[in-house]
Parts: sequence; C-alpha cells; structure tokens
Amino acid sequence: MPVETIQEADRLTPHLAQWMERYLKNKDLIHKRIKQIAVSGDTLTLTYADRTTSIRIIPQLPTAQQALIPFASATHCSIVTYNTQENFEAFVRDWETYAKFKRHFSIYFVNPFSKQDKLWVLFPSSHHAITEPAALKPGLITIASTVDYTTISELSTILAEETA
Repeated sequence: MPVETIQEADRLTPHLAQWMERYLKNKDLIHKRIKQIAVSGDTLTLTYADRTTSIRIIPQLPTAQQALIPFASATHCSIVTYNTQENFEAFVRDWETYAKFKRHFSIYFVNPFSKQDKLWVLFPSSHHAITEPAALKPGLITIASTVDYTTISELSTILAEETA
C-alpha cells in the first residue's frame, strides 16, 4: 500500500474513534452498563462494573499479528476498522489468526456514511466454531453486504468537505 494511503488512513483515526465512542454511548443508553469511556490516541477503554474492554481503532488493517499485539494481556478486546474491500480481504486472509486469538475478541467494520447499516461486527472465535470452512468467505460476504463498502480516499474527501 502506498505511503500516502497509509498516512491518509491514519488521519482518519480520530474520526473513527469519535464515531465509535458515540455509537457505544448510544447503544448503552438504556442499560447504562458502561461506567467510563477513556480515549487515548487510537484506543478506547471501556470500563464496566465487571470488566474492562480495550478497543483499538485501525482505519487500515495491517497483518493480524500487528493488529493484535496491543491486546496480549487483554481479556475483552476489539478492533474497529472501516468497511473497505481491502480491510475485508485482509481480515479473510488472516482469518485463522483472528479466529484463534481470544474468545472475547471482536472486530467492527464501519462505514458511517453507508446508506444501509453503518456497521457489522463479528466474534471470530465464535463464528469459527459454528462455520464450515468452505462456507466462511461466502458467509462473511453476506454479512459484510449489509454495510456499503467505502475507500480511504472516499472517506477523506467526505470528511474534508464536512470540515471545510
């Protein structure tokens, strides 16, 4: 991937972090289980009465090994990334690593500007346990199709227009 695209994706981290924070707060409005959300760089830390969840914001997925390093000591953890074709393909390519990582690991694919749903989420360990290997990619494509794909360039353009 060209350096410009990686830098462009990195500039989208604050937007994705803010969007995810709002999403989580809205999702928790009724149950009020989240005690605190702390934002530090590319990480959201959610504190509940009985656990802490670490969420890493990664606009453009690297290899699974690189993405999962910060979660070595976390029990509950998630990655939030944009719903791009490249991220989907990277996720499928590294499926085995994600699926075998941790039981309480999830990944969110987000497109805040989608005309359909805005995100889809998957717990790879659980999904791996119930899915036949031959059905994996077609099943993931079906789930992913509920959210429009986007590109890093498209997101950069939309956000530049919003802030202009």
